[in-house]
Amino acid sequence: MHKRNGSFEYTVIGEPGTPPLEATLSGPSTLESGEIGTWTASVSGGTGSISYDWDSADSGIGSTWKDENSCTGSSCSRAFFNDEEYLHNASVRVIVTKGTETDTATASVSVYPSGSGCGGSDPCTFPSKAKPQVSLKTIQPPDQAPESAHLAWTVRGAVPTSAFTVQHRADSTGAWTTLGTVEAADSVRADTSAAPTYRYEATDLKIGTHQFRLAYEPSAEAGDAPAQTLGDGEQAGPRAWTSEPVEAQIEMKEAYRLSAYPNPVRERATVELAVQEQQDVTARVYDVLGRRVGTLH
Repeated sequence: MHKRNGSFEYTVIGEPGTPPLEATLSGPSTLESGEIGTWTASVSGGTGSISYDWDSADSGIGSTWKDENSCTGSSCSRAFFNDEEYLHNASVRVIVTKGTETDTATASVSVYPSGSGCGGSDPCTFPSKAKPQVSLKTIQPPDQAPESAHLAWTVRGAVPTSAFTVQHRADSTGAWTTLGTVEAADSVRADTSAAPTYRYEATDLKIGTHQFRLAYEPSAEAGDAPAQTLGDGEQAGPRAWTSEPVEAQIEMKEAYRLSAYPNPVRERATVELAVQEQQDVTARVYDVLGRRVGTLH
């Protein structure tokens, strides 16, 4: 996060003529249940002796990795099994070490149900039951936006085909309400793991603790689960999932904040007082001549 129209200076330090180590993976992106796929690691740059460490995950990127002891060279063969009627996501990765450098390459694999005839070079459309791996976090807002929360999240696995719904509540026991949506196609960047990244800014937040979460769905054809209510009567559609909630603390920069409205006051006024730290407070009202009118708190 940086101020608008900011400028940067940087210096690159390295050994001339020696590009950094880079590993890439090639292999099938779709398999039928039980079909063997072979992935090959290509390595460029770096110096020194080279070694390969292969891992696999049955439920997509972000799940538990298992060491593939049978794969020791630059290629690895693996069969994933799927005995259900839904498309599953799996993944393969290789950790390449060359001299003192290490690089990781990861490939996603769609595993079709057994007998579907959809794997290999003949993929076809099939409903998916695999839940995307969504990682939501809050980013400290800049000083010029003290009453806002900046949310960022990445998605690994099957990216939802519709939109993310951003939900909010100020009380951990309260109901979730909808702040807005972010289209799944509106990712701001892809990192080195090809994980789409999204951002959202929640503004006009009151001082205190706030919770946020995401509701999302893989597709309208994902399955037979009923729609899930998100708040304010809105529904996210079939098979709606939600992320783990994250918290953002909106703090005051000054010792206290006081406001009264309307101004001028006719018959009734609202006075709002907030303090930075917990303490005993007395709030009194005086007229323009300095005479105490009453004690509010």
